[in-house]
Amino acid sequence: MTKQEAIELLKPLVEAADYLQITLETDRKSVNESCSHYGTWNGHDFTCTSSTYWRNAEVEVETDTEELYNVLVEKNLNDLTDADFGSKYLGEANDGSTDVSDIEWDGEEPTEEEKEENDYSDMELYWSSDIGDCEVEFDSVLAIRFEIDGVTYRIEEQEEE
Repeated sequence: MTKQEAIELLKPLVEAADYLQITLETDRKSVNESCSHYGTWNGHDFTCTSSTYWRNAEVEVETDTEELYNVLVEKNLNDLTDADFGSKYLGEANDGSTDVSDIEWDGEEPTEEEKEENDYSDMELYWSSDIGDCEVEFDSVLAIRFEIDGVTYRIEEQEEE
């Protein structure tokens, strides 16, 4: 369905502000997930941050009919970013590239010798940690899927003729 068709569908539902779970289909490599991590490596407590750029990812958004209507009236799909939505989280995703940064040790930091003896790597901290809060950022939306009364809709940009 076109954006205009979706606006017409949602317009009579705006006042009800019914809850909607929408799925954003994003462009390749346009989603970055940043997470805080905490854990213990070789007896040393740590925190760190991971940043994963996903080659393919969907973003799930909790919203309502009024908010979706307003976003569609104000912007084209390809201009939507994470700033246009409130509560969002990573949906289906695959083939990501992860970087670990902001490593902080709580208390005594492991020595270089200890790191060498125990095959330390930043990615080892990532794999052995618990995940705290995550934020999802994106800068490109190809399509929006949502369901109303058991009917699934898909909005996508129509190419101008």
